[in-house]
Amino acid sequence: MSMEKPLNILFMSYEELKEDSVAQTKRLAEFLGFPFSMEEEKTGVVNQIIDFCSFNSVNPHQLISHFEIKFYKENLNPDLSKIPSLRLFSTHLSYPILAGSIKRSNCRIVYITRNPFDVVVSLWHFIRGVHNLPDWPLEDCFEMFCRGEESYEELKEDPMSQTKRLPKFLGFPFSMEEEKTGV
Repeated sequence: MSMEKPLNILFMSYEELKEDSVAQTKRLAEFLGFPFSMEEEKTGVVNQIIDFCSFNSVNPHQLISHFEIKFYKENLNPDLSKIPSLRLFSTHLSYPILAGSIKRSNCRIVYITRNPFDVVVSLWHFIRGVHNLPDWPLEDCFEMFCRGEESYEELKEDPMSQTKRLPKFLGFPFSMEEEKTGV
């Protein structure tokens, strides 16, 4: 893994966040350059932030836009400089496949890893939600994931063919009209 600017990257796991939310929230705030003061810690600000951002209070997708959905679904070449600062994005891309320009930039990257089983479930929901495909059994998604039938390298090498594979596999291939209009 290339880390041109290692001080701009904070690695943590989802499991660490669940296990000790207070310590990880403080670690994140310090990394972003906004450490909590003693007064804030004593008055419970850290716990208030954790409560506000918990799954019980809000869906995280309402707080942070998915990079590939919000910006690239409607425009393959969005002008991100027009988005007001401070910019905060979420992505399903893993660190190794982020563009070199992102890794070399001065942006801060918080990289949260997850248990592979959680990744499969998230991928399943993500694919079903973005592409509005017919119901796809989780078991089928899991089997494809474990067999490595859909790899990023294949998708990057031939995005058009690979994008057609899933609907075809599900028995709902794109029509010629859908292919022509770029569905």
